Amino acid sequence: MRVILLGGPGAGKGTQANYIKERYQIPQISTGDMLRAHVKAGTELGVAAKKIMDAGGLVSDDIIMAWSRSASRRTTARTAICSTAFPGRFRRRRP
Repeated sequence: MRVILLGGPGAGKGTQANYIKERYQIPQISTGDMLRAHVKAGTELGVAAKKIMDAGGLVSDDIIMAWSRSASRRTTARTAICSTAFPGRFRRRRP
């Protein structure tokens, strides 16, 4: 089973994911945490993402998907939670 929490920034995805993680003892994959880790580590994708964010933009869905796929492949758990403000495309369409 995979649980995916979708919602905009500040919607409470992280709060709910943390509750589910603790309650059911399952791993959590957070695209926001991944993004911050890549930026902090100075990886190639992290540097590119930081430039986009510093300019006020949203990191592309393709980059977020690549990170999410990579993280989901690394977990051996049959159950995981993914919390994300993805796809960003939906947020970009709002006035």
